Amino acid sequence: KSLSLPIQNNLLIPDFLSKIIQVLLSIFMLTILLTDNIYNIVLILLVFISFIYIVLLRTNTEIYASEKLLISAYFLMFIVPFSSAIFLNSSINEVDNYSRFLLMIPIYLMLRDIKFNLHTLFHVINVTSILIGLFALYSHYINGEERVAGFTSTPITYGNISILFAILSFMTIKTYLQPNKLKWIG
Repeated sequence: KSLSLPIQNNLLIPDFLSKIIQVLLSIFMLTILLTDNIYNIVLILLVFISFIYIVLLRTNTEIYASEKLLISAYFLMFIVPFSSAIFLNSSINEVDNYSRFLLMIPIYLMLRDIKFNLHTLFHVINVTSILIGLFALYSHYINGEERVAGFTSTPITYGNISILFAILSFMTIKTYLQPNKLKWIG
């Protein structure tokens, strides 16, 4: 619900920055399972831009109750494993994974203020789903991998992200069934 809330008309984010962010987000989604480092570089750029946006450009400081809940969940997904690792004297090697939840807070605050073309986002989701499937087939049949892990740490991670994109792709079908829409990609 939080991304469907109406955004303010008086945003100070420049159009060129909005376009850059949309392109970076598209590249991130398209490369998350298909490359080794591109999605990490794009994520670093998005975090950097989000910090600059929050400090210098953000004027809409109103946060709705549902957004506070989402931001709190991001914070808890970072702090609970991190504090558990500290208090239980266990290794904190995986802190970088949990810190990604913390870094999503400024990215979310930036993304909520950008006007997205939903059809473009749906196309990116669908193309990403297709590419993930083709890459899995290639890895299995050409490279001989029994359990496809791609560029993730485990096959389970690859499978979970693949299923997420498949579900998101499935959820966009209704958009393509409407008259006058591009049905060939959906």
